Formats: sequence, C-alpha cells, structure tokens
Amino acid sequence: MTKGSIYDIFIENDTFVDIETYVGKLIDDIPEEKRDGIAIHEFLNEIGKRVKDEGSFVKAAADMNVPVFSPGFLDSMLGIPLWMYSKQKKLVFDPIKDFDLLVDMVFDAKKSGAIILGGGTPKHHTQYMHTLREGLDAAINEKPDLIILDFILLFRDSFEVAKNMKQDDPQIPILILTLDLVVGIKCFGTWG
Repeated sequence: MTKGSIYDIFIENDTFVDIETYVGKLIDDIPEEKRDGIAIHEFLNEIGKRVKDEGSFVKAAADMNVPVFSPGFLDSMLGIPLWMYSKQKKLVFDPIKDFDLLVDMVFDAKKSGAIILGGGTPKHHTQYMHTLREGLDAAINEKPDLIILDFILLFRDSFEVAKNMKQDDPQIPILILTLDLVVGIKCFGTWG
C-alpha cells in the first residue's frame, strides 16, 4: 500500500482518492451559480446540508442555520482537493463575505464574546472584529465630550454608526471627518 503525507500525518493514498471523490460529489450537488463567489461559511453550510453523518458538526450547524467560520479553511486537508476541483469545474471562494457576516454579527449583537480553543487565524479574526466593536462600545459607555468618526469606516457606514450612537445618547456631539489625499481633511457632517 502506498502512503502519502500531509505535514507529519501519514495516510494511505486511497484515502486521498476517497476524500476527493466524496467531497467532489458533495460540491457537484451545489448549483454552479452558488459556487461562483461563495463565502467559506456559505460553502460549509451547503456541505453540511448534504452530509448524511448525524455526528457531523458541519451538518448540525447547517441544520440549525449557524454559520461556521473557518478563515484557514484552504490550509486544511481539503485545500488541495478543492483547488483541484476548481481547475475542472466552477468553484470560486470569496472570503471577504465571511468578514462581512462576522462584522455584522459582532456589531449587531447586544453582547458579544467568544470561546477560543487554541490560537492562530480564527483567534486573530475573532479578536480583530471585537477590537473594532470595543472602540464603539467604549465611546457609548465612557460618554466622551466629542466623538470623531472617520467617514470611511472599514466595517460600517459612518452615518449609520452616528445615528445609532445618537439614539444611545442624544447629547454626545459627533463629528464625521476623513482624510482626502488631494484636498486634506474634509468634514462630512456634525450632530449634536
């Protein structure tokens, strides 16, 4: 029997073939138009809908419509089979959509927290999103004399953020600015 390896794990080559075949059939069942620009959490949801193993956490998450975020997904044992599949049939990932949903979930939650087992990429993504939220939470909780927002927020529309902050505390003045590389600093509006 021929053996292959992934990092320091040795596996019989037939296992690789079995994985590629199984995953390929699951992907083939996903409509091609869904596979073009699919987020990784959407892809895992689609796979979970097709897995028959009742013990699968991907199936359980799909059954309960809970997104599974896996920022290092293509660095897993499935990375190469997925890449090979994409060379024969339509499969294009858009990981930015994962950020979009994660940001929405973190900012829309009344309270937010995470249980992190281990470290690496998932920990970094989770902490980064919560760091952005903590700045807004601090602005609401600390009651500053003035809030200055950048017009070009990476995670939300600045006018939407200002409106929400004014609902929490109508007395806080808010100034929305941005740096224009040609003109300099521009003021887009004030509230308060």
